[in-house]
Amino acid sequence: MNIQEALENLKNDEAIIVSGKTFQPEKVDELKLETGEVVYWVRDGEALWLSVDAESEEVVLFDDVVVEMDMEDDAVFYNNQDFETSYEGVATILDDSGDSEKVSFKDYESSDGSILRVMFFEVTGETSVAVGRVIPEEELQEV
Repeated sequence: MNIQEALENLKNDEAIIVSGKTFQPEKVDELKLETGEVVYWVRDGEALWLSVDAESEEVVLFDDVVVEMDMEDDAVFYNNQDFETSYEGVATILDDSGDSEKVSFKDYESSDGSILRVMFFEVTGETSVAVGRVIPEEELQEV
């Protein structure tokens, strides 16, 4: 299954297999980056979630973690690994009611390709941290 097919299934509340495990979408957020690109953050109701960018054909499987972190840091040390800044962005989370929320996020990457994402939600003032890895297309399958 390709990334676009996986995204369509997820947007239709249909489960897919991600890295050998069933991923049942509970919430799908559409985000418009300040660059104009659209990405989707898909939650499974647990601590796992996917960031799906169909345009750049990238899927990242994240797991929420509890850790205090400063958004200003250029590098962080987490779980015995060094992470260096790899991407910063601002997006607007769009919803069906026409409401929106801005989220600023910063990605850090380790030498093994792990990604640590720090997100700041402007409306709620909440900061969230997740750790993940890029999922190759061959690890996405139909249920």
